[in-house]
Amino acid sequence: MPQLENGYTRIADEILEKVALTKLNGTQLRILLIVWRSTYGWSKKEHDLSLGYLSKAIGVHKQQLKKELDKLIELKIITVTKEHTDTTPRVLGFNKNYANGVQSVKKSTVSENAYPTVSENAYPTVSKLEYQNKHINKHTNKQIHYNEIYNYYLTLDLIKHRVYTEDMTKAMKRAESELKIDTEYMKRMLKRHDEKVKATANNKFPIKARPLAVFFGQGKANSKSLICSDYLDEIYTKSISNGAVDSENNTNKFGRATKMVKFWED
Repeated sequence: MPQLENGYTRIADEILEKVALTKLNGTQLRILLIVWRSTYGWSKKEHDLSLGYLSKAIGVHKQQLKKELDKLIELKIITVTKEHTDTTPRVLGFNKNYANGVQSVKKSTVSENAYPTVSENAYPTVSKLEYQNKHINKHTNKQIHYNEIYNYYLTLDLIKHRVYTEDMTKAMKRAESELKIDTEYMKRMLKRHDEKVKATANNKFPIKARPLAVFFGQGKANSKSLICSDYLDEIYTKSISNGAVDSENNTNKFGRATKMVKFWED
């Protein structure tokens, strides 16, 4: 069951009242919700949001999404603070001071013609349409879940990734499947990793910050366990209380090497 403790988005009542009076179509409103979630939801005014991510987040075709997003940008409801590059998506934000004169947004002809609704074509029956909607929502929620972890990672003092990649998704899926952990647990593991990196920064053998895909998807040296498994509750708590060896770097809590590590090839 959704709880405020698991995260919430703060939006001023005045903004909600203003948007309620603006005649947005369904796709445009959903785009706006995701922009709020990705900015205000993280106490930020802007965030890098690719067309691919937005398309998956609201469950519409990328071409249709682009048309509706361009309309919101044209009306100055959504702002572009930085254009995309070959490696990074555009940085978008919400303009809370958009013109009061914006009261009507015409319904897009794309959704009526180029992309007819599923119920009109492939799944004419209600039961089949409901089934497909559940399948789409399940996939969309999964992607939002992984992007939430990615966005949380960016708030920590680890590696500043510039773009979300498919390797990150694969890594988080692997950790989720093998360790049976959820979103909040994965965020807690990242927080512990961040604290450990900071705590050992001045040690002779400091713990190095791991990229997101490596942290969740790569195994430890000479072990079948994932790197992130060191931050499971039972293992992490025991290592803190007993000063146990850190298996990432073969060091103890004082940063001293606990066994010889071979750095050459025979």
